[in-house]
Amino acid sequence: MINTNNDITIYDIMVIYSAYNPNNATSKEDLGKFPFSSEGDGIYNDSYAYFLLKCKEMGLTAAFATSEDIIGPGLFQNFWTYDTKWIKNQGKAYAEVFFDKFTPNTIEQESQLQLLTSSESIYMFNNRKLTALFQNKLDTFNYFTEFAIPTVEIADPSEQEMLVAKTTLDKLLDKHRHGADFTEGYIIKDITGAGGFNIHKVAFDTLGFKEIVKNHTLGEKDKEGLSYILQPFINCDNGFAFEEHN
Repeated sequence: MINTNNDITIYDIMVIYSAYNPNNATSKEDLGKFPFSSEGDGIYNDSYAYFLLKCKEMGLTAAFATSEDIIGPGLFQNFWTYDTKWIKNQGKAYAEVFFDKFTPNTIEQESQLQLLTSSESIYMFNNRKLTALFQNKLDTFNYFTEFAIPTVEIADPSEQEMLVAKTTLDKLLDKHRHGADFTEGYIIKDITGAGGFNIHKVAFDTLGFKEIVKNHTLGEKDKEGLSYILQPFINCDNGFAFEEHN
């Protein structure tokens, strides 16, 4: 049951997402019908609708908000709910348990996170240290070297630095006990990216370099401090087999 207190709707759990991805409940994007724009991230509308419905099945009241809506510890000025369709709610909502999909990328967002969690009663479902470790692909490899895909950072998108990264990665692959799993191809990714964006299969020739530099330049306009890593390409044209599983 949803509780209300002084015009504040109290929820059992709130999904909190970085504002640059979804639309907040007052956004005019996509006519304000969905949290995520239909292009690119639109599939997440279905994912989080499913999440909120599953909470409801378990007897939990749940809502969805963005970092832009944070106005106090556990408190939001606008939020989304889902019941056969997405519903905008322009009013205050409060929760103490958060499914945390909020990764600050600016000083302002860092302040928003500090404000949100400034009460000892707030519980974040996702561990911040683990989130940081697994969002940075280079850190993941350095910490789990034996298990993670070999990864090398590209200092800048110049031809020289990419060749240095390739040489370093080739040495790691030569020593890798599962080197046969990797092909001769390479992948460049955003070091903290997700969702399949800013990923390029690399051809180490002039045309390939120009394409990477162009995409890197475009990406920096949208994301402060965009940085790339180099990994081997894994050919999965025939699927993936592990023991008796395919």
